Amino acid sequence: MTPTNRFLAALALILTVPFAAQADPGELPFGMSTSHLNIVFSVTDADATHEFYGEILGLKRIPDIPFPGGVHMIRYLGGESEVKFIVTGQKLPQMEGGTRAARGIRLMALFLKDSEKAGIMERLKASGRDVPTFTKGSSYEYGMVYDNDGNQVELVFFDETVSEDKLKGMQIGLSVSDQKAMNEFLSNILGLKKRNQVTLANGVVIDY
Repeated sequence: MTPTNRFLAALALILTVPFAAQADPGELPFGMSTSHLNIVFSVTDADATHEFYGEILGLKRIPDIPFPGGVHMIRYLGGESEVKFIVTGQKLPQMEGGTRAARGIRLMALFLKDSEKAGIMERLKASGRDVPTFTKGSSYEYGMVYDNDGNQVELVFFDETVSEDKLKGMQIGLSVSDQKAMNEFLSNILGLKKRNQVTLANGVVIDY
């Protein structure tokens, strides 16, 4: 079971999807820099978003994309996948509480080197944010933080025994209301392969 799975196992119904979709880079839509699955979050404050993801977590920022009507997208790399944030200038509703509060994409897991942990923890503390408590595994440890819009972010720090390929990935956690319908959509329509499923007393954790 992955670090994300151990946390999500306590939830009512969660589906975790790693970023691994394949495509011909020459055929990618505008704004996609890699052949990996891309994810977009709506945020209210571009500066606060950059402070958290760019300055504190240290993710590499790639060029913004402007849209009509004053809307723009700021982008970062999580491993080799893009993490995009749409900034509309509107005051958007938000639902805090991570995966337990609502359906949809409720968690993002970033895979980082253990050597980056101390700097990130120092920057979290200096910014007045809570420093997470970490749970240790055989070659990793993980903890939960929240960005400015209440999105839950899992920080997974791997030690030097883990291959560089592992650090190229990231994960998202989806809270869903109908496990069967979601399985049929992901498997039969999108053609994703189920990797693992764990049934618990209070829910199900599924990996694709």
